[in-house]
Amino acid sequence: MKFSRSATRMPSPLYIKLVSRAKIAWASPIVCSWAALSARGLNFAILVPLTLKFLSPVEMTFWYSLMTLQGMQFLVLLGLSPTITRATSYAMNGAKQCDLHNGAVYKGGARLPNRELLSQLVRTMSAIHVMLSLVWFLICLLVGLLLLPNLTREAAPPLTHGLWVAWGVYSITSAFRCHCWLYSSYLLGTGEITTCRRRETAGWALAAALQLPVLLHGGSILLLTIVFQAAQLGIGLALRHAARNQGGMPMRGLPTSQFSFGLLMAIWSQSWRSAVGQFLSLGLTQATGLFYASVGKLAHASSYLLALTLLRQLSLFAQVPFYSHIPELTYLRARGERAKFARLAARTMTASHWILLSGVIIFSIMAPPLFTLLHSNTPPPPPLLWALLASALFLERFSGMHMQLYTTSNRVLWHIANGVTAAITIVTMVWLFPYFGVYAFPAAAIAGQLGFGVWYSASLSYASMETSSLRYERGVALPCAVVLVAWLIIQTVCS
Repeated sequence: MKFSRSATRMPSPLYIKLVSRAKIAWASPIVCSWAALSARGLNFAILVPLTLKFLSPVEMTFWYSLMTLQGMQFLVLLGLSPTITRATSYAMNGAKQCDLHNGAVYKGGARLPNRELLSQLVRTMSAIHVMLSLVWFLICLLVGLLLLPNLTREAAPPLTHGLWVAWGVYSITSAFRCHCWLYSSYLLGTGEITTCRRRETAGWALAAALQLPVLLHGGSILLLTIVFQAAQLGIGLALRHAARNQGGMPMRGLPTSQFSFGLLMAIWSQSWRSAVGQFLSLGLTQATGLFYASVGKLAHASSYLLALTLLRQLSLFAQVPFYSHIPELTYLRARGERAKFARLAARTMTASHWILLSGVIIFSIMAPPLFTLLHSNTPPPPPLLWALLASALFLERFSGMHMQLYTTSNRVLWHIANGVTAAITIVTMVWLFPYFGVYAFPAAAIAGQLGFGVWYSASLSYASMETSSLRYERGVALPCAVVLVAWLIIQTVCS
């Protein structure tokens, strides 16, 4: 009796190895985080050249004003997202409500999840997110009323109508997306990082797939806004379904609880500091874009907004090596394993610094020929402006990562670090803007970071790790800083 060779053929070792590697990658939080940020970055990498080619300066300014506003959505969340993630992570490891107050360092102990605390957390934060979503909707309407009159002055009546309707569509749909940040925070806190990131990856891939034909076939700015927001709604609904029904601790499986004012105060004792810090750092930077769009020339405003959007995407992509390890760093801090904590922090911060620096330098080289090739209606950001914005971002990320390291101790001082930094930045900005125009924005941000943010955040971080600046930074930020200064000098001389 003969047997078919194909029936008994075993998979090759190479195939088995590839399948094994794919399964490992599919289950890796780091790989899934990279995939989510890559999909988001690819979405912008594909669409930016098309928007430059097919959108008018009015449409470009409108579109990147939306993208800038979307980047500011975290402000209305009042610092709740990272705080909820941290509180959920603590509750999953048996923490009690008293362990969640600012400055209370949870040392571990019980390893069984505190289901009652998790239930109270979900019930309380769900009610708060509904209120914040309404606040965000009103903010969107207010910004539209302030921004759109400047844009519609140079637009034909059909486009004017489309801009107002598109802004209304964005305001409604983004309010729902704001509420869905609760589910993202819960999934991350319960350790379902891959579940969260896979859905974000699919959502951003869908966004690119929907927007691409709209731009290629000359679709209106209204249709472009609708398909983009449809993808955002898809991400929110997918995260909601996953948080409520999947993972090791689905929301549906939690016991019924009531709104807890005491828990809200415990969360608020931390989140308001993060909220103030975020508003006075990233929020201030993004606000300059909306301000310039309302008072500056449209061509220059669209170029500046484009630069802010690109830098924000580069920053998000560069943060993956560091921020994907925050849960692990939190656990190492709680266990008192300072050596492992410092080594992991140094390794991930180094990777983030180099990714950011490489991205901004590569763009500065490729931008002029790319914009010429596309016959762009919008000019590229001037080289010196790009270099100054990138330098300000590098310093902001340096101080931000160090403050994040310190925050793993459950002591939140973002409001001090970014509050003083913002005060210096605003004063410098008001002083320089009449003389240097848009260049005053990054120059003031650099002055604020060097004047306070960088050394204050770093000193807290070094003290918590019991190390010195030179010992820690000689292999982390110092080489990047040397390259950054050299590049900035070259851009200044060539401008």
